[in-house]
Amino acid sequence: MRALRPLVGIAGDPLFTRIFRWNRANAQHEVGHLDRLAAIDRAVARHPGIYVTGSGFRGTGIPDCVADGRATAAQVAAWLGR
Repeated sequence: MRALRPLVGIAGDPLFTRIFRWNRANAQHEVGHLDRLAAIDRAVARHPGIYVTGSGFRGTGIPDCVADGRATAAQVAAWLGR
């Protein structure tokens, strides 16, 4: 959060946070996850050069995370190449 404050003008602390821990298990996305992900993608798209990736977004398994990381890295490389 601290790193994003100067980039996107965040002035306050989050209204609430939730921490989920899955000991020896994969996370399970809640109903509506894809809609939330689409909203996040739209919001991030308004800030060129900011990208998000990780198990909380497009997959919980290692292969999904690797694929998403590679796709995100390709987007970053394309943006830097402009």
